[in-house]
Amino acid sequence: MAGQLVVIKGDATSPVMASEDERVIVPHVTNDEGGWGAGFVVALSRKWSEPEAAYRSDFQIGRARGGEMTLVKVPVKGLMIANMTAQHSYKSDKNPRPLNYLWLAKCMDKVATEAVNLGASIHCPKFGSDLAGGDWDFIMLMIQDIWLARGINVTVYEYDG
Repeated sequence: MAGQLVVIKGDATSPVMASEDERVIVPHVTNDEGGWGAGFVVALSRKWSEPEAAYRSDFQIGRARGGEMTLVKVPVKGLMIANMTAQHSYKSDKNPRPLNYLWLAKCMDKVATEAVNLGASIHCPKFGSDLAGGDWDFIMLMIQDIWLARGINVTVYEYDG
């Protein structure tokens, strides 16, 4: 049975959880250059230190490579952040789409495996489509094929702040 997709206005750092027992994974895209300071990660760091600390540790030990994903617990019951390394370098005139779709697919598959194993739903921002330069319509197709097809419920947050 396919998962359900819901798109709402809101902030993915404050996911609307159905119950206090729900498990939620919030995936987002990170880069392979060690940079953390623009886009969704700024909002993450305002709320919790753990996702950035995990990313910096991963980068230091060489684990922040394309296609790698780290699941990070934060001090909210049932909530985890998925740092998905799917962006090569930064967006520029020479690099208009730093998002690597193959890396993203690998990361999304790892998130799906964790979500199925944990019985978690996925709540996410429109990852990969702003600073990473990806095409949100194509990323939505990936969400359908990788997450929804595996029966995972997904809530996408359109930030209106």
